[in-house]
Amino acid sequence: PGLWQAIAAGAGLLVIRLGGREIRSIAVIMLVIEAAAVLAIVVLAATILARVPLTAAPFVPDAAHGWSGLGFAMVFAVLSLAGFEGAATLAEETRDPHRSIPLAIIGSLVVATLLYTLVSYAQVLGYGPEGVAELGAAHAPLGALAARYVSPGYGVFLDLAAGISSLACALGTAAAAARILCALGRGGLSARLAEIDPEHGAPRRATRLIGAGNIAALLVFGGLSGSRAYSEGFATV
Repeated sequence: PGLWQAIAAGAGLLVIRLGGREIRSIAVIMLVIEAAAVLAIVVLAATILARVPLTAAPFVPDAAHGWSGLGFAMVFAVLSLAGFEGAATLAEETRDPHRSIPLAIIGSLVVATLLYTLVSYAQVLGYGPEGVAELGAAHAPLGALAARYVSPGYGVFLDLAAGISSLACALGTAAAAARILCALGRGGLSARLAEIDPEHGAPRRATRLIGAGNIAALLVFGGLSGSRAYSEGFATV
């Protein structure tokens, strides 16, 4: 396996390890990681908006496509917001789920929408009207903008923060998938998958199965397709 596969597999093993713990511990870890990454991105967006002329042009549909261009953007928007409903899988482990779960789902949707709008606006202005094509082709647009408007070191830091944020995303999705698998186990799929670890109250067997499946797919399909094609393929499936 390549270096990227080894790093990703190591992160997968860490997800299995952490995923078997109490959901409160998992939530704290994810919130700390995501908060640090989001703060770094917001600082960059604020820096860009403070240094460029503000305009409403990014909100005006492109003349070549008109309002139909929103259809192209909807694909990206829906994929970016996917996962906001993940809190619903934690209802059995939540105090007062009838109140907390709807607040978590609606709150995450509102915050994510505002954040994506702010950052997307800052990215378009950061690249400028003549740089839209460059923005669309950029592999790491936030890293490039950070190097341009703050410093090359901040660009590297932002790329690392995005990578670590992906770990939090993997941990959250694995926790959600494991709890769905555990519920299916209780429904008759497998009694072993329905087992709950008495120490941490988490579906450890289901978490291990989800993690092992992900690592196996990484090693097999990742080696055949390469890092970018593999990550983009799984992100859009």
